[in-house]
Amino acid sequence: MGESVLAGEAGRIGDGMREDGEPADEVVAAALHSLPPRWRAVLRGTVADGHTSSELAPALGSSPKEVTALAARAREALRRAYLEAQRFPETQEHR
Repeated sequence: MGESVLAGEAGRIGDGMREDGEPADEVVAAALHSLPPRWRAVLRGTVADGHTSSELAPALGSSPKEVTALAARAREALRRAYLEAQRFPETQEHR
């Protein structure tokens, strides 16, 4: 399995993904790219590609429990980055 698990399926279309494997939504893409590469790899492997923590663990050099914890931290960081990207600027015109 190894690194091929993390490589993803770049040619896949659908599920909110472009042909190059990146998110179709620009805000989601920006939030995702603000994360460290290891967190992006875990999110891609677990969420986008549907792999389990046990499948990803060897490719990441971690235990399945560590991958599960890393995935939880990555999801929370992505959520926060997405919400931050959605925020209005401090000086709003419609106040």
